Amino acid sequence: MKKSFIFNYGFTPTQEELDEICEKFTYIGLAEPEEILNNLLYIRKNMNPKTRLIIILGSEIDCENNTIPGYSECGKRNKITNKLVKENMSKIPNVEFINITDLITGQDAFTNCTNHYMRFVYFKLAQEIIKHFPKNTIKVECSGIKLLDKLVRLYIDVFTSDLKRIILNKRKIHYLRKVKKCKEKIRNIQRSWKYIYQR
Repeated sequence: MKKSFIFNYGFTPTQEELDEICEKFTYIGLAEPEEILNNLLYIRKNMNPKTRLIIILGSEIDCENNTIPGYSECGKRNKITNKLVKENMSKIPNVEFINITDLITGQDAFTNCTNHYMRFVYFKLAQEIIKHFPKNTIKVECSGIKLLDKLVRLYIDVFTSDLKRIILNKRKIHYLRKVKKCKEKIRNIQRSWKYIYQR
């Protein structure tokens, strides 16, 4: 497997770690629509009946410039899954749906595959989620500056715990890269909040 095909989400595994994964786990492929439905039914069954379950249905439109293996024709699979889920769960109390297909305006909505979108799609998605809640039920209990400070502190807490292993392994170069990424993330949070807060 080529390194570029591995989802690392900011963490680059060592060859030893990859070998361990290969030895202990077996790839069985993507979940079938029936399995996804059964998982959702299990989740609903084990939730408080009064709790609302909002299911975000996958895009039924394919990204034409897909660059990630395994995501080709993902839209077709999502169409089958979405239909199955809606047919079996639409009559269950407190189950609601958001179809992300309705938020996609064209190929410019995708980044590199059918499941990854540009930021304006996620913004529309957030607006749709808010519509499912009565007014005044979503509150921010602090000022903009305090919220930004909490976000930054939360990210730093997660970041530092992620670095413990790197420091213990004395991977200095990787540590410096992580520090740089952390600073970039914090700057992005600050820019995003200023944009939202000024609107």
